[in-house]
Amino acid sequence: MSQVWQRHEVAIVGVGTTRQGDHPDRDAQLLALDAFQAAMADAGITDRHRIDGVLTSRQLSGIDPVQFCRMVGMNPRVTGDLDYSTGGFLTQYAAMLVAT
Repeated sequence: MSQVWQRHEVAIVGVGTTRQGDHPDRDAQLLALDAFQAAMADAGITDRHRIDGVLTSRQLSGIDPVQFCRMVGMNPRVTGDLDYSTGGFLTQYAAMLVAT
C-alpha cells in the first residue's frame, strides 16, 4: 500500500533554513522568523496570507505554531507541531496534510 502523499501530487514551494550552532543574539522565535522569511522568498510568496498551514518542531526551546503565526500576523487554516521531529519527518507530515 502506498502512502497518501505518493498517490497525490504534493509540492514544496519554498525552503528556509538558519545557521546551525549557538546564536546568542537570536532566540528560537527570531530564528524561526528568519527561516520563514527565507522560505517565503524562495517560494516567491509576498503575501503571507496565501499560506494555508504552518508546522513547527518543538525541539528544546521550541516554537508553538499558533504563537508564531500571531507573531507574523497570520491565521492559517492548519497549524501543528511535532515534538523532537526531524526536517524529513516534518516534511512528510506536511505532505500528508496537503495530500489529504
